[in-house]
Amino acid sequence: MCGINGIVNFRESSIISLNKRIEKMNASMLYRGPDNNEVFIGQNFAFGHLRLSILDLDPRSNQPMRYKNHYLVFNGEIFNYKKIKEELEFEFSTDSDTEVVLVSIVEKGIDWFLSRANGFFAIAIINEDNGELILARDRFGIKPLVYSKINDTVIFSSEIKGLLESGLVEAEFRSDKVEEYLSYRFILEPDTFFKGVHQIESGTYHIYDNQGCKVERTYWDVPNTKEFSIENEEDLIRELSDKVISAVRDWAITDVPLGAFLSGGVDSSLTSAILSKDIEGLKTYTIGYSEDGYNEFEFASKVSTHIGSEHIELNDDLNSYYENWDKLIALKDAPLSVPNEVPLAVLCDELRKDIIVVISGEGADELFGGYGKIFRLPYELSKNDVSQNIFDAFIHEYSYISKDFLNKHFIKQSHSFEDKVKYVLENSQDNEDFMYRVFHSIHIKGLLARVDMTSMQASIEARPPFLNHELVEYVYENIPNSLKLKWKDSKPPKTLTPQDYSEIYDIPKYPLKKVAEEFIPKDIVYRRKMGFPVPLNDWFNELLNELDLNSKVFEGILTSSESNKNFLADLRKESRFGQSLWMLLNLQKFHNQYFTKSWVW
Repeated sequence: MCGINGIVNFRESSIISLNKRIEKMNASMLYRGPDNNEVFIGQNFAFGHLRLSILDLDPRSNQPMRYKNHYLVFNGEIFNYKKIKEELEFEFSTDSDTEVVLVSIVEKGIDWFLSRANGFFAIAIINEDNGELILARDRFGIKPLVYSKINDTVIFSSEIKGLLESGLVEAEFRSDKVEEYLSYRFILEPDTFFKGVHQIESGTYHIYDNQGCKVERTYWDVPNTKEFSIENEEDLIRELSDKVISAVRDWAITDVPLGAFLSGGVDSSLTSAILSKDIEGLKTYTIGYSEDGYNEFEFASKVSTHIGSEHIELNDDLNSYYENWDKLIALKDAPLSVPNEVPLAVLCDELRKDIIVVISGEGADELFGGYGKIFRLPYELSKNDVSQNIFDAFIHEYSYISKDFLNKHFIKQSHSFEDKVKYVLENSQDNEDFMYRVFHSIHIKGLLARVDMTSMQASIEARPPFLNHELVEYVYENIPNSLKLKWKDSKPPKTLTPQDYSEIYDIPKYPLKKVAEEFIPKDIVYRRKMGFPVPLNDWFNELLNELDLNSKVFEGILTSSESNKNFLADLRKESRFGQSLWMLLNLQKFHNQYFTKSWVW
C-alpha cells in the first residue's frame, strides 16, 4: 500500500520546476507511505512514490522501479504474485510483487498481467523509449487513482490533493454535482467535485501515446447473476466455505503485523474467526458511542471471547467527532459520504499502535444480498403488480435526502449517477440481477473510498477479501439469487413492507451465514443487521449552529429565498434529518477548505 504521483508532458519542452512539483505532490500525502519517499525525473516526466512496506521490506523493492527503460509506480497488493512469477522466464532481484507487476507488463503486456492479477492496485508505467503511458486500476476500485489532463500534460495521483499540489491543476468547484451528493452521498467515478479532475474507472486502464492521445479499455465488469436450482445445498455451502476461507487467507499474506475490524456483525465476525485459526492472539478492534443503540460492543466482545482474540474497544463522542471532521475532509478531498468515517478514522489511529494491515468486511452485503430492505424491491413490484419500474423504485429507496425536499429547495440538476444506474439496468438480465449488479457496480464505490481514506490517513492498509474477484465470480456463477436472500417457511402478507418483514420472513446472506455457523455462535450469525450508526439526530441542534445557507457553496443552486424560508422546517421533516443536515455541513466545510484560494503556480 502506497501513494503514487506523476507528471507526464507529451511535448518536447519541459515543465518548469518539474522536480519541485513532484516533490510537493509526494509531500502532500506522506501518510500513504511513511517508509520511503522517492522521485525520479525522466525525459519530460516525473514519477513519485511513497512506500508503506508490506511485502518484502527490503529497500531494493522501493519505487519508482525500472526495467528495460520502463518506469513503474504501483500502489496495492498482488496476492498471487508468486504464481504469476512462475510463468515468467526472468531472474528476479527482489521478493516483491512490484517487480512481478513491472516485468509482467513489459514482457507480456498489460492485458496478460491484468487477466491474472488477484488483488487491488493503481498502476502507472511509462515506456521512456516510445513515450507510452499506461494508467490502470483494479476491478472494484479498491485503490484510488485520479488524473487531470492540462493541454499536453497528464498529471496523476492517488489523491486529488496530489494534483492540486503539482501547481498545474486549479480547484474549480462543480456545483452541478451538489444534488447528486445530497441524493446518493458520493460522486460516482469517473467524476469528482473538481472540474477537469477525473477518476480512472474501476476495471479499466488508459493508454496514452507519445502525443498524449488516450485509449480507454475495460478489462473486467461485474458478472450477471444466474437463477437455477441447487441439487445439494450442503455440498454447495461446503464448497463456498472453502472459497471464503481461501479468499480471506490469500488476502492476509503480509510481512508486517495484521489485525481485523470486529463489529460483531456476521461479516467481520467470520473473517476474524477465520484469521484466528492462523494467528494466535489476533488483535480485533471496534468503536461505537455510549448512547443506546449506537454501538455493538456486546456482540463484538462475545465473538472475541469465542475466537480468543485480543480485543480493543473504543468509545467515541461528539467532541472527538468535531475534532476530526474537518481534518478528514481535507484528507479525503471530498465531503464525507457516511457519518461513521470519523469514528473509523479514530479507530484506525488506535490500530496503528500495534498493526499495519487490517482485514475489513466490505463487499459481503453486495455479494450475498445483505441489504434486505432494498434488495426486496423486485419482489415488491411483482407482488403488487404496480406500474412503477425498478429504476424509479430503486432511486426512491436509495436516495438519502428525499426528491421532494431537493426539488423544492434546489435547482434541478442532471445526474451522471442516475445515468450509470440506467446503464447497469440496461445490461442486467432481470430486476434481481440488476439489484446485485448495481450494488457491486455503484454502491460499493462509496464504501471503498471511505475505507481507503480512514485507513491510509493512519498509514494502515485495509483489505476487503469479500472483493477477491475469484470469490465474487464463483458466487455469481454458482449461487442463485433465491438462495442469497432466502425466504423462510412462508412469504409475508402482502400488506407488509420490506421494512416490516426483512430478516423476519427471510434470511439475507443465507449462504454466508451457513458458512459462519461453523465459526461463530448462531445468535451472532442470525441477529438483525445494525450497521454502524452515529447519533446525528441527537446532535441536530449542535450541528444546526454551524449551517450557513449563505455560504458560497450554496450560491446559485438554492431556489428563491421565498421558498427557502421553510428550508430548516422541511429539513426536520426528513426521515434522516440528522444525516441530511450533516451532509449540508460537509459540503460547506469542503468548499471552504478547497475553493477559497488558487492552487496554480
